[in-house]
Amino acid sequence: MIKLLLVEDDLDLAGNIIDYLELEDMLCDHASNGVAALTLMAQGNYQAIVLDINLPKLDGLQVCARAREHGNDTPIIMLTARDQLSDKVVGFDMALMIIWLNPLLWKSWWPGLKRWQSVVAASIRS
Repeated sequence: MIKLLLVEDDLDLAGNIIDYLELEDMLCDHASNGVAALTLMAQGNYQAIVLDINLPKLDGLQVCARAREHGNDTPIIMLTARDQLSDKVVGFDMALMIIWLNPLLWKSWWPGLKRWQSVVAASIRS
């Protein structure tokens, strides 16, 4: 079973995403701010992190930068409504796996996560 960390401050959106992930047999921990995310990242063993950019306390880019500085190489999927190329470049420079532009359209990025889940599951079995 895949274990994910969802970092999203919109509790309604986070609840919907978590419910959907659990229906797909994925375990999902949740943090609603950047500081809590870093704490969970240090404590948990996640196969992927779904990270919003606009977070309280520390934004998603700061969370990603600190995680990478501490050697955390877990794949990160960034959720953001930002659409500037400069924001995407900063994200990719931090070794993000994928940037999805609109977190409200989370079902549109679901197929990519499902495909990635099958890759991770195969690597765990081998």
